[in-house]
Parts: sequence; structure tokens; C-alpha cells
Amino acid sequence: AADSAAYLLAHLRAGMDLLDVGCGPASITADLAERVAPGRVVALDAAAGALEAARTTLRERGLSEQVEVTCGDVMTLPFEDTSFDVVHAHQVLQHLADPVGALAEMRRVTRPGGIVAVRDAVYSAMTWFPEPAGMEQWRSVYMATARANGGEPDAGSRLLSWARAAGFTDASASASTWCYATPADRAWQSQTWAQRCLTSFGPRAVELGLADRADLEAMAQAWRQWGDSEDAWFVVVTWAVLAIVLLTASLGILGGRGLFERLEAGPLSVGGTESAQGDQIISVLSGDGRIVTLMVEGIDISSPEAQAQVAEALGPAHAELASLAGATNVFDPFNVRRS
Repeated sequence: AADSAAYLLAHLRAGMDLLDVGCGPASITADLAERVAPGRVVALDAAAGALEAARTTLRERGLSEQVEVTCGDVMTLPFEDTSFDVVHAHQVLQHLADPVGALAEMRRVTRPGGIVAVRDAVYSAMTWFPEPAGMEQWRSVYMATARANGGEPDAGSRLLSWARAAGFTDASASASTWCYATPADRAWQSQTWAQRCLTSFGPRAVELGLADRADLEAMAQAWRQWGDSEDAWFVVVTWAVLAIVLLTASLGILGGRGLFERLEAGPLSVGGTESAQGDQIISVLSGDGRIVTLMVEGIDISSPEAQAQVAEALGPAHAELASLAGATNVFDPFNVRRS
């Protein structure tokens, strides 16, 4: 996960429920599961071979009991609304004809305040050295084949746009790279892509009239030639988006506006200090409303005793939030998230 989902790791906590969409062999899933234990973790993929590989990985990592392995389609996820705190997909959206629909479906099963995290490559931004004849042809043929199949090989650069189209208003984008420059990395990269030219996307390119058999051999040979060079390096540029499922819509439907008006209306005494307008405990929807923040001003809350008093005073507010938005997790006396 540190190699493929570093942008997400700081947002994970023990006890979160997490769905990994398009889990493949579950190498990333296993790392994420260890970070959110004892939370529920589901590894989902549509391919039987991938699910079998996932079971093997999880068994070897001692995670078979913690992680559920499920066959499913990202376009129709087999889960109820608001089932997970985190929904993750690594290098998945580039293969889909409707990535916006997939993000909307991922959003559906994510709890308010939860995270949808996606990462994809940008093939047009990849670069390498040396440059054997046939490598540019590989990129051109691969990208044309992917698009003919309904995918988008430059998905990474479109993630933010897709997230916004799927209804996310709180989404942040980042970029990172993989650099294949060690002997082991070069061998893996070159052998993997040489094989794919001949047995994966290559035959499909021939079916589509985008290449012939001689082209496939030339592309595979170019990859082998690149991998044999001691000076070789290859950079994959990826983009990632973290999108937050907001509380605003849910609370608005449930009457949240009235709740916040009521909480702001009257004074509240904490530790002998009466909070009033301008110097009070108030409940606000911060910015776009993804976190309900109970803010305390004018009170020294450095001691555990004072913090306990604040938490007790805020109890009625937390209870009312629970009645409006379902069960709540109170991570400290001042922040409430739907869980």
C-alpha cells in the first residue's frame, strides 16, 4: 500500500470498514486490512482468477478471517447504501466505459463523512530510456486498443473531473510516479509487457485491425531490448483523487438545519463558564458540511477533567445528531462523523 496507495494511508484508522474494488491479487487489500483492523474489509473483483489469487494472498498473510472475498461488478455493487467508511479502487477506472457511473456507485455505498479513493495511470505521460524502435508503437497501439474496448488509458488526469461529475464536491487530487530502474524492476516491467503484447491486449489489437502479428512481435522485442539495458528506466505517472461523501445532503433531508439552529440558540455552561453568542459552544457545518464540528471557545480544555466536562456537556447534541443521522462516532469531544 505504501507503493500504490500512499495518498490514502494517513486517512485510515483502526475500526474503519473498507471496500477494495477491483482487488486483483489483494496485495494492496492486505496492507489496507492491517491498517483498519478490526474493521470489516471486503475484497471485490469480477474475475474468478483474481479472486483465487486474492484468497491465496490473504491466506499467506493470515488475513483470511478478516477479509471477505466477493465476486461483484463495480457498476452494481452488492452492498446496501452507506456500508463502508472507505471505498478504494486502484487502476480500475481506466478500464471502464462509464467511470462516472462507477464513482457514483462507490459513493452510494460510502457513509457520509467517508472516503472514496481512486488512483489511475496516464499512459500518454509515461516516459522511458533508452527508446528502442517499437516502444512508441506499443503505447500507440495499447491506447487505441484500450479506447476501442471502451476504456480510457489517460484516466488518471480525468479523475477529478469524473469525481465532480459523479456528485462529489469535496475532492482533492494528487500525482505520483513509479520508477522502474533497478535490475529486478526492469526485468519485471519488460517481461510483463512483452508477454502482454503477445497474449493480452495484443491479440485484441489484431482483432480490431490496429496491429498485425509482426507488430506484436516487434513491440514485445522492443520491451525485451529495453529491459536488457543497464541504463534503462521507465516512469509511470499516476493521479489520485480522494473524494469525501458529505453529510450535508443527509442532514438536510433529516432536518439538520433545525438542529443547528437549536444548538446555537441558547447558552450552555461548561466548567462554570457560560457560553453565549460570540463565545460559546456552537454547532456548525464547516464549509461544505462534511464534518459536524462542535467548537469550544473561551474555555481552558487542556486538562482531562475539563475535556470530560466538555464531552458531557455536548452529550445532548451528540444524541440528537445520532437520532437524525444514525449512529455516530465521537473521535474527540468536538468532532462527530456519521459511521
